[in-house]
Amino acid sequence: MDISDIFTQLQKEKERKNLEKLQKDFYIKVSEMIKKYKKQLESYKTDSKEYRDLNSTIYKIKESVYELINIRIEKIIKMTLLEVKENLNAIPEDNLEEEEKILYKLLKNILLSFKNNVIEKISDGEEADINKFFENIGKI
Repeated sequence: MDISDIFTQLQKEKERKNLEKLQKDFYIKVSEMIKKYKKQLESYKTDSKEYRDLNSTIYKIKESVYELINIRIEKIIKMTLLEVKENLNAIPEDNLEEEEKILYKLLKNILLSFKNNVIEKISDGEEADINKFFENIGKI
């Protein structure tokens, strides 16, 4: 993986409505890349051109990854809400990294638990079962 892979992935996420599949262990690879560049940065003098160039590259990587993650989080939230509202599967879990799968499952559990233990109870004229709501959230 190199910096162009990050920019390419970011562009895909911006252009497409659905969640795109990332390279396997994408976030781990990005983290390793930044770590490598930071280590390399230590070998340059802070006033050198190499230092400034590499520091700029690190900054671009961080900015791009931050933007990519935010776009993906927004898509995960919207699609998870759609899944719960319409009772369908909108997110192919294969397109999620492990970190994102945890977020997706937690969000889905929170929304489903709220729907089942609060909204449906109230609409049936029953009292919302807050304890049951909290019990169901932690089940991933």
